Amino acid sequence: MNSRIVRRKKNWVHDLLIHFHQTQAHNARVGVIGTILAKIILEKFNNSDKIRCLDFGCGDMKVSNCISKEVPNSDWIGTDIYGFPDTINPPFKYIKFDGKVLSFEDKTFDIVILCDVLHHIPTIDRNRVVRECTRVGRMVIVKDHFERGRFSRWVLRAMDFFGNWAYGVKSPGDYFSKRTFFEFCYDNSVSAELKTSQIELYNHLPRIFRYILTPDLHFIAVLSSQENRDLSQPSEIPCQ
Repeated sequence: MNSRIVRRKKNWVHDLLIHFHQTQAHNARVGVIGTILAKIILEKFNNSDKIRCLDFGCGDMKVSNCISKEVPNSDWIGTDIYGFPDTINPPFKYIKFDGKVLSFEDKTFDIVILCDVLHHIPTIDRNRVVRECTRVGRMVIVKDHFERGRFSRWVLRAMDFFGNWAYGVKSPGDYFSKRTFFEFCYDNSVSAELKTSQIELYNHLPRIFRYILTPDLHFIAVLSSQENRDLSQPSEIPCQ
């Protein structure tokens, strides 16, 4: 997983791109995504005294921080493969991930979230990551992207470059389709419930951008392990 990290020499282009990304995209996305994820968590754990949560691939923890404000009985830990930004004080406990095994006992957490993380993980490592997350969490919530053809793939690549290059995070070359995502879950003995495949994140941008950055590029799914599933029985996989 260390292939995600690419060192960038900081200069005015680096600083400008980060500032532009934060003000024009990231902060708005955090509010929308955090609100949706909070609603899903409350649907499942509304009566819990304390909801134990892990933000896997937490980045700056803004998403989990947003969720915590709407779900005040949630208790968060963040983990990622690189150190927490020196310029930001983490809102919750941060533990660096070694890229292999999460340092928690089985079902330590009620919720594990992976927000725009899974598609950045090299294909060879994705199986291990999703199995680790479903091992330590009772429920895993994935926010990620669906590509729906060659044009959408290039749009997603451009989005990822804009959102990640200046931070030193390598952009991926491909993305899940709906079918390949459910096949991936099936291969890892994980059940998946698609909560939404339409998320409007860019209402604040000029209309021309909203025609390109369409809501169907984003999805949220809830995963859970199926350790006792009969693998001889076929799984229902969407045809597209």
